[in-house]
Formats: sequence, structure tokens, C-alpha cells
Amino acid sequence: MQDHFKLSYFSKKKATGIFCNIEYHQFKKCSELSNFLASQEKFVGATHNQTIVSTIINELLENAFKFSSNYIRSIRLSLIKLEDKLIIETINTADSLQAESFKEYIKKFQKNGAEKLFFDNIDFFSKNNPKKSKLGLAALVKDYSCKLKMQLVPNTIVSNIVVKVELPAT
Repeated sequence: MQDHFKLSYFSKKKATGIFCNIEYHQFKKCSELSNFLASQEKFVGATHNQTIVSTIINELLENAFKFSSNYIRSIRLSLIKLEDKLIIETINTADSLQAESFKEYIKKFQKNGAEKLFFDNIDFFSKNNPKKSKLGLAALVKDYSCKLKMQLVPNTIVSNIVVKVELPAT
């Protein structure tokens, strides 16, 4: 996996972590990266289910690429294990159209909650455009009871989208 992705590790008293940048041409290998990271004992260990962690990482990467600028198609992924939780975060760059779309998604998420948004999207997108269902983030909260934080950080021409999932230790 080191051949495909540049991974950076860190370890402090109460936290261990891994960071990597993923380029668009590596997108097809995201599921491999997700499985590899979820299998890392020092990050996931006995406190988290590897399949769930892999699913969350993969979903965050897919979401990040979906909302990425066509000109800056690089995703920053971090995985940080604390004593009581696992934090998985993606940061990507979006153009103004994608940023606006993500901003609307955040508003709907906050207004309706994960479960309602999930079922509303199933209904709407099954009739309109099943390839762009926007089910992923809502499904993570609905299915895995994790905390989801979404942030849009506007810049002059582009914006950064930060999505963070906190998964409590089991």
C-alpha cells in the first residue's frame, strides 16, 4: 500500500494517527486504502470493527471526490485514534458550484437529520438520478451512530470541505 499512497504516521501520548494525500487518478484504489487502514491494529485495534471503519473511510473518500474541484483533485485523509474514539477526516477543495451544493446538503442535513434525509434521498434519487443519491454521509450516521461534522471553509476562488466522523470505542 505504501507504493500507491504516501502515508505519514504519528504517535503521541494519548493518540496515534496516519495521514495521506490521495490524487484523483488513485480513486479506484480507495477501497484498497480503506481496507488497509482499517486493518492497521495500532489505529483500529480491538476497539473498532474493521469492516465499519473501512466503510466509513471509503464513504468519506467517495464524498470528497464527489465534491472536489475538477482542477484540484487531491484529498487529505487523516485517521486519529484516541483512547475513547476514532476520528476520520477528509479535506478537499471545491469550486463555487460544488461548494454551494455542499452548503445546501449541510442545511438539509441539519434541518432534517440523518434518517429523514436518507429516506428522502432514496425516494427522490431513485426517480431522478440514482447515480447521485447523496446517501453516504446520512447512512453513516444512521447505520453506525457516529458523530458527523461538516464544515465549508470559503476561500477566494475555491473552498475547502472538511468532513469529520467520530466513532466511539466499542
